[in-house]
Amino acid sequence: MPFRPLALILIAGAIIASSACGARPSGIDGAIVEGGYGSPFYAEVPHASKEGQKPRVYLFGKIAHYEHFLEKKEVPENAHKKYIGKGVNRMTIVVQDLVGSELKDNPNYADQLVAKYQTRHASELAAPTAEAAAPVAPAPAQ
Repeated sequence: MPFRPLALILIAGAIIASSACGARPSGIDGAIVEGGYGSPFYAEVPHASKEGQKPRVYLFGKIAHYEHFLEKKEVPENAHKKYIGKGVNRMTIVVQDLVGSELKDNPNYADQLVAKYQTRHASELAAPTAEAAAPVAPAPAQ
């Protein structure tokens, strides 16, 4: 049987593509996970830490940070940035930031994740709120 490198490459590609980018699915409604293993990782997870609390959107650019969040449902207090009102429906965005030399090498890491979020949700961010879209009644004629 002749050796077929193209077939092996196609099989390997299918296995990698079906591996859910190395990160386990969140099981959280509205979560988006993409990339990993050879392409930039990106995850956004809406989560309310307390019952009845308005959810926040948590953004991750590293698989390890994302998996830690899935396990603990928190980001380290000294390693995140908050962007209040910058999300869809004026939600707060929380980005687990880099620390130490990683942050020094990539100081715009958190801003880049927020920009990607805002690009992905541009139409939702630009949509008027229900209050702004309500028609205004004309003034009574005198």
